[in-house]
Amino acid sequence: MKLSIAQALRPAARIGCLVAEGVHVARRDETLWGQFQMLSRRVREEARSRNLLENGELQKVRKFVKAVGLDPERFLTSAELLLRKALKNLPISQVNSVVDAAAFLALETQLPVSCYDLARLHGPLEFRAGRPEERFDTTTRDKFSAAEVPVLCDERGPFGSPLADAARTAPGNHTHRVLAVVYAGNAVTEATLRRCLEGLAERLAHHSRARVGAPILIVDEAEVG
Repeated sequence: MKLSIAQALRPAARIGCLVAEGVHVARRDETLWGQFQMLSRRVREEARSRNLLENGELQKVRKFVKAVGLDPERFLTSAELLLRKALKNLPISQVNSVVDAAAFLALETQLPVSCYDLARLHGPLEFRAGRPEERFDTTTRDKFSAAEVPVLCDERGPFGSPLADAARTAPGNHTHRVLAVVYAGNAVTEATLRRCLEGLAERLAHHSRARVGAPILIVDEAEVG
């Protein structure tokens, strides 16, 4: 399956991917969730000495959001929303061993990380600007408007973005093959993107017994699975 970045987004966008096979999705993995809670506490402790919303990779991803014509103060990435919840010690939902692994890496790196059920993706994939009429139901049952937002699409339309993901491609008990995507801008270094993918691969292998392929970095197009 080919994943391409639309010409209009190529100057600003960078995507990291990996494919996991033989995935066993655990509804609850208390070890992984315990690690996530420890990370949340560590983030709050670190925030006492520096403003995490104004430092690190978060600002680099905000540059990408701004570069594609969106207001980063209004269009918050999923990683920033997660960080803001952790800083305020607000409840964060435990979902399953795949989604929770993605959340762990998103909170740790401040990069938007998503996992999709490969069996529910159809045809070539494209990362492009959303069209005015395009919407999808999110995993939190909200209706997400894709208009002008960078979205990852298959033949059936948008299913993912740095801001939100669709319910129709979400990993669940039925999932055995996963496409993991890290959304980044060109300000995020290749080394940072690889570290994020390697950390995700480690947790998918350990907590979901997955066989994980090599990281794929995309600036134009590549075969992803």
